[in-house]
Amino acid sequence: MGWFHTMDPEDLKAFMAENGGEAPTCSLSNKPKEDSVPACSSESKKPEEKTQAKEETKPAPSGTTACALPPTSSPPPPPPETESIYHLCQKSLWEEAVEAGKPYFPPTFIVDGKFTRASVGKEDLVSTANSFYKNTQGAWIVLEIDCKMLYGLGVAILSQDAPESTKTVPVKCLQVFGGISTTLPGLITNVYDMERVFPSSGKFVAVLESSDAKIQKVEPAQETAPPLVPEPKAKSAKEQSKKSKGKFGLFRKKSQT
Repeated sequence: MGWFHTMDPEDLKAFMAENGGEAPTCSLSNKPKEDSVPACSSESKKPEEKTQAKEETKPAPSGTTACALPPTSSPPPPPPETESIYHLCQKSLWEEAVEAGKPYFPPTFIVDGKFTRASVGKEDLVSTANSFYKNTQGAWIVLEIDCKMLYGLGVAILSQDAPESTKTVPVKCLQVFGGISTTLPGLITNVYDMERVFPSSGKFVAVLESSDAKIQKVEPAQETAPPLVPEPKAKSAKEQSKKSKGKFGLFRKKSQT
């Protein structure tokens, strides 16, 4: 499952030794060459092309940067037809983001292309973890993410077939173009522990059905004081004396009758 995550350097060496020096797909070893530049960058143009582009293209408004609009434009495709997608991550990094109340970004977010990797299959992550993170110490967890809710936030989720896919059983590699919120209720629907063999090999065995990892940042409930009720106004001695006289007057009237 080499398409899934950027490989740990030690695991990368071991993988290449076992596969005749061939690097896994989508790992750091297969990242674009340093001289490759996005199409909208001026660095990709030759000196003579810069002069021509300067004559044909109007300068961007002062204080801004811009790329020319393409002839046709369309939004990214919709997310895969699934309720949940899954992300494999280190437990310590996730809980650190939760405690800080900040979005979680994987360590490979920038070098991978400014996206977070995910999968439509939870059980696929066992082989993924063994291919990439067997030599990485510490606990690992799997985040179950509400796919429709994430897309509803305006986060693009692009899907592609992994290289090891077959025509009958395509394996989907997901690219989530954003981080994962640790404060939005309902986005993370569950967290699972990854079972490992320690201390002998560090091999990942299975995805367990529960985890003690925090799902999101929970603010302590604030105690609200009960509303203040005004105390009854104390009656003056004159008012109390008048009330007493009224009672005695009523008693005398009843006696006379």
